[in-house]
Amino acid sequence: MRNAIAILLALSLPIGIEASARAQPVPPDVGTHMAVNADSPGRRDLYIQKSEEELDDWQAKLLRFDEETHARMQKNRSASLAGLLAALDKAEAGAYKLQTISADGLEDAKISYEKATSELADAWGKVRPEDHR
Repeated sequence: MRNAIAILLALSLPIGIEASARAQPVPPDVGTHMAVNADSPGRRDLYIQKSEEELDDWQAKLLRFDEETHARMQKNRSASLAGLLAALDKAEAGAYKLQTISADGLEDAKISYEKATSELADAWGKVRPEDHR
């Protein structure tokens, strides 16, 4: 993440501002986007300070976004895993029932097992649609 922020920060910095661009008059109401004026060190320092503050704000936004995304992914992952494990438990119980049931109850056990494995496959398909068969 730090590398991504460093790249974003590097890409946002001006590269090789032409001397003619630095010498342009600065409009009074441009806020942090005022042109750097080589003739006025105070303006240049103010611009640099404002640009650093602006980039600090962006960096903080990106870090918050990363943390929020990570937390959301963890929450979704936990819920998905819990659903998959519950579906797996049902399928395993169905498989065990197939092994232990008498011949009289075999048809019901097969139906129960097939339903459980179908639900497991559906749960898997929701989590990993690219693996759904």
